[in-house]
This record gives sequence, structure tokens and C-alpha cells, in this order.
Amino acid sequence: MTAEKYLEQVKKIDAIILNKLKEYKRWVDAAEGMGGFSVSDRVQTTRNLHRGADAIAEYIDLEREIKELKRQKNEVIGTLQQLPCDEYKVLYKIFIEGCMLKELPSQLDKSYDWVKKKKRVGLKLLQDILDEKKG
Repeated sequence: MTAEKYLEQVKKIDAIILNKLKEYKRWVDAAEGMGGFSVSDRVQTTRNLHRGADAIAEYIDLEREIKELKRQKNEVIGTLQQLPCDEYKVLYKIFIEGCMLKELPSQLDKSYDWVKKKKRVGLKLLQDILDEKKG
């Protein structure tokens, strides 16, 4: 996997986390809406308790999935943190924060050429790290 593709996966991870958080909220709301049954609702209560248990199981599974996705994102960021400071800042702003390359010179008080060079060097250094990890 190229260094650029490695960093671009963070955008997808963020999108998946956002969707899973929405789904998680729906399941939590469904589980919380299962309380307060009367004795006269025996058949309905049993069915609703199963639905409530299913909702709880779903949101617990989603919690695990979200935790794993956050771990994956943190792994990418941890790898990125191994770069020298300037290369790290440029790549972090582009791939983690989602800044456009043309926005960075003003944000970093640097020239466009400096930003492009730091991006290129940073991706090369990151690729070296990734290749070394592969063994």
C-alpha cells in the first residue's frame, strides 16, 4: 500500500465511524424505549423484551466496532507521528484534518513550494516506514 493510500484510509474510517455512531444512537434509543411494561402485556412484553435484548446486543457490537475503527485511525496517526515535525504537520493537516494543499501556505506561514516539498518528502519517509513494517 502506498503512503498516500495508507493516509487516505483515515477519511473512510471517519465516515464509517460517523455512520456507526448514528446507528449506535438508534439502537440505544430502541433499547431505552423498551422499559415500563404492565402485567397485562405478558405476550407483548416477552416480544418487546427480546427486541430490547436484541437492541442492547446490537449497540454493544457497534461499540466494539467503533472502538476498533478508532484504534485503526490512531495506528495511522501514530505512524505519521514518526515523521520529522514539518513533514508531520503538513501530512496531518492534509490527510487527517482534510485541509487542501493550497490552504496550507497561509496556515503555516510558508510558501506553496515549501508545503509541496514537505508533502513529497513526508510521503517518501512514510513509505519507507511502511515498507520497513512489512519486513
